[in-house]
Amino acid sequence: MMNLQNIQGWLKRLILLAAVLVPLTGCVLELEDEATSAATAATVTDVQLSGSVGDGPVTGATITAYSSTGDVLGTFTSDSGASFRGLVKVKGSHYPLRLSATGGTDLVTGTVPDFEMVSVITSPSDKIVNINPFSTLIVGVAESMPGGLSRSNVDTAMGYVMGKLGFGLSSLAVPDPITTVIDDDNVAEIVKASEALGEMVRRTRDRITGAGTPVDGDTVLAALAGDMVDGILDGRGAS
Repeated sequence: MMNLQNIQGWLKRLILLAAVLVPLTGCVLELEDEATSAATAATVTDVQLSGSVGDGPVTGATITAYSSTGDVLGTFTSDSGASFRGLVKVKGSHYPLRLSATGGTDLVTGTVPDFEMVSVITSPSDKIVNINPFSTLIVGVAESMPGGLSRSNVDTAMGYVMGKLGFGLSSLAVPDPITTVIDDDNVAEIVKASEALGEMVRRTRDRITGAGTPVDGDTVLAALAGDMVDGILDGRGAS
């Protein structure tokens, strides 16, 4: 039968063994998590993207999807209803995806849109991505924030933009100007609000140019986005 001294000796050995094994177990789990994350980031999946393009509805626009490092993942064209649909091969490491719409015809003005419109997809679960003046300004604000196009920054930027420059866009009809499906029930509202925001950009461009400093719509939007980093329209945001 073991005496007390032997029992204490065994207990000390068990404690020492536990002290060694617990950190090793943690290291193994951490390595497994890292391996899983790396595999997810490298796995290529087919993602079907769709959405609408509009200041006024824009047909024939070229939509280009970019990875987070600027690589082109795919291009689509908006149809006669200003909608687009396309398949892209995406890795987890590609997010956030940035989409741009160039060219085409604005059905309200009958001309090429006055500025480049962009949008963003921050998560693989997002499949709807609308491209409009609101998404353009939201992306610009988020990109001006520390950390760039993160989900958190995009959510914050959306709150700022819709709070200060929503132009009557109802959160009931279009709770998210980027991911809400645009259909017969809300298309009139998103078009009217987008036109109002776009017209503000155009009039600002024209007034500044008329005062002797030629600018374009992209410059006006960039200035607005930089100013709204702090959520206030006062000219004291980012440089």
